[in-house]
Amino acid sequence: MKVVYREKLSISSSRKPHLFLSHNHKNKNLVRKLATDINLFGIDVWLDEWEIEIGDSLHESIGRAIEKSRYIGIVVTPEFVKSKWCKDELLQALSREKREDKIILLPLLFEYAQPIPFIDDRLYLDFSTNYLKSLAHLCALIYDSNPRMISNFITIDRIMTMRDVEWTLKRLGWDGIRKVDYDEFQLLKKLLKEAMDRNYLIGNLVVDIQDETLRYYKELGLELLKEFPNNPIVKKLFGIDI
Repeated sequence: MKVVYREKLSISSSRKPHLFLSHNHKNKNLVRKLATDINLFGIDVWLDEWEIEIGDSLHESIGRAIEKSRYIGIVVTPEFVKSKWCKDELLQALSREKREDKIILLPLLFEYAQPIPFIDDRLYLDFSTNYLKSLAHLCALIYDSNPRMISNFITIDRIMTMRDVEWTLKRLGWDGIRKVDYDEFQLLKKLLKEAMDRNYLIGNLVVDIQDETLRYYKELGLELLKEFPNNPIVKKLFGIDI
């Protein structure tokens, strides 16, 4: 696992997010889950609530992200087409696509929505019918996997869990590196140090969550053990038996 610092996307920033997610705010829970799941596979997702701080200009921040992100994911739901803001983001993405003469726009279909007019001739990733297969396909595409191999593996592989998604991506060449926000990692270190100072074990923080998320935190624990070798608090907190 690699710990990286996600710098704020300023005018002078060299950061180029892999994926910007354009969506209606009414679909925030759906999009937050999608962004979190994609992030688990090392993809730098630009999501407004993760990036925009109090005092920032919404228009400038989103416009800059659309220009700098490698791909623009359009989260198509029945609510998307009703939003003028979403339409403006779509038009900006189409304008950049025409200017750079390459595919940038990725239509992502949710909630059995109808394709958007004037891009309805494009191939959509249909998350409505199979979320996990579409997730694997999207991640593989962002990682520039061979299109024929993507099609073959997504069709053949039995993708029923996030672990299946991980296995398919590794077969397509993903190196297994997960990116973790630097601030998140520093916070975990701070909490761990406080627990050590107080000389007690923290209870399990990952109660009632999916096994995939547990594995993600376990990897964080393994990274923390590099800085706090054989620490019993880390092992207890992350369920590590080594």
